[in-house]
Amino acid sequence: MTGQTIQPGFVVGQNLSGLLQLIGVDRAGNVWTNAQTASAGWGSWVQIAGARLAPPLAVARNVDGRLETFSIGLDGEV
Repeated sequence: MTGQTIQPGFVVGQNLSGLLQLIGVDRAGNVWTNAQTASAGWGSWVQIAGARLAPPLAVARNVDGRLETFSIGLDGEV
């Protein structure tokens, strides 16, 4: 898995397909994700638009199965 540098404090969750999903932030606070593929490889890094976060992150599965990521934003808000 290459292509994006993320800071320590990233998280790994298991998505509804049973595959792993990695979520982390770069030095600028941009959020990135990469998901395991069905062939046990890894996809490409995808930037998640929205709030800029600071590590460490937390991840939990929502009632509908989506992974939710939590952190303190660079603005000090959750």
